[in-house]
Amino acid sequence: MRKATERGIRDTGRWLWGLMLIVALSLAISAGKAVELEAFLSGDQELFDGWWVTQVDLMENTLLPVYSAPSEAAYRGAKGKAAVSLNEPFKVLCEDPDDRDWWLIYYDVSAAAARVGYVRPTEHMRSEARDVLPFGWDNVRTTVSDATVLTDDPYYSRRAIATVRYGDSVTVLCETSVNTERFAYVETITEGKRVRGFMPIVSLLTSAYTEDLSAMEALCGAWRFTGGGEVGGDGFILSPGGQMTWLVAGDGELFPPKHLQRGGANTWCVIQL
Repeated sequence: MRKATERGIRDTGRWLWGLMLIVALSLAISAGKAVELEAFLSGDQELFDGWWVTQVDLMENTLLPVYSAPSEAAYRGAKGKAAVSLNEPFKVLCEDPDDRDWWLIYYDVSAAAARVGYVRPTEHMRSEARDVLPFGWDNVRTTVSDATVLTDDPYYSRRAIATVRYGDSVTVLCETSVNTERFAYVETITEGKRVRGFMPIVSLLTSAYTEDLSAMEALCGAWRFTGGGEVGGDGFILSPGGQMTWLVAGDGELFPPKHLQRGGANTWCVIQL
């Protein structure tokens, strides 16, 4: 790939940092440690921006119970009455990879609140949403470093569904970004029940590594893929603070990055190995 900015390449050091990033990624993956790192270029870890989200609008007078985890014994919000109406549109995020009888969905609770949770799809749902795909979780066990709460609504109300304390063990399933905040989607046990929710990723003890801030600063800017295949002509913008925005060309057009369509927001970092 080559740096694609209006001013061009001003020093070859940026190329060196880019090469180091690629080598670091290859080493981490080959060592089987990629899932244990908080974030490299984890676009496929995004609950909304990186997933094949399916909009469902059945217009059916049916209520389905919603659980925090894929089990009828799991925590259920709204004082045990959380449910989604199939008469209203909702989004399917994925099919649970471990129990494919469950779908992870996102739906509006009110004008100021939403919920992410699990339902058992009806045959009608499966027939209308045939492109729902399973998503592989990271399943990384780690420890809570700062007491905080889990929420099933990180985008609006952020209501608390469970409390995690210092030293508690949680399983990190994936991560997502909400504006400039990064959240971990985790599973734990509360009051004897499985519960899944979102918590600030800074409240977790992640694998021991150090972000290379100077390398990240050198890499910031617009980058462009020059190879062929599905990403030919596409690119991304790396911003300070670990935010990344995809640039989508479509059909391989080769005009400047400023004219590309902006795609999903993701996260990135460079680590010292």
